[in-house]
Amino acid sequence: MLQGKFNLTQIMNMNDEFNILPVLTQEINMLQRNGITISLKECIKIFGSMRNKLVHQTENAIFKETDIVERLTIKNIVSYQTEHDFDDLTGSMDDVSQELASNIIYLDIVLKKLKEEELKV
Repeated sequence: MLQGKFNLTQIMNMNDEFNILPVLTQEINMLQRNGITISLKECIKIFGSMRNKLVHQTENAIFKETDIVERLTIKNIVSYQTEHDFDDLTGSMDDVSQELASNIIYLDIVLKKLKEEELKV
């Protein structure tokens, strides 16, 4: 039995080598780009990248394209919100807030997909 802790990068590398989490190869549809999909694995890598920026650049986080699954429009943020209430914020969202809200929405989508797959097992 393995003992110890693995960080996200180590888990992803092990999965690349041994396919221990085949669910990560599944894909979700992009919300604004019809017909375009992204793998759960790629989404999780993006979430990790954004998380690292937030931890190390808390005051002045600037995200690159590699830190965001897809930057949603304010209209799409409002229409795709779930448990998160962005209504009060959308009128005053700056770029960083919009990018954070976009990734939160995609995180919800990924979590729902993972839960669906868990129920199939």
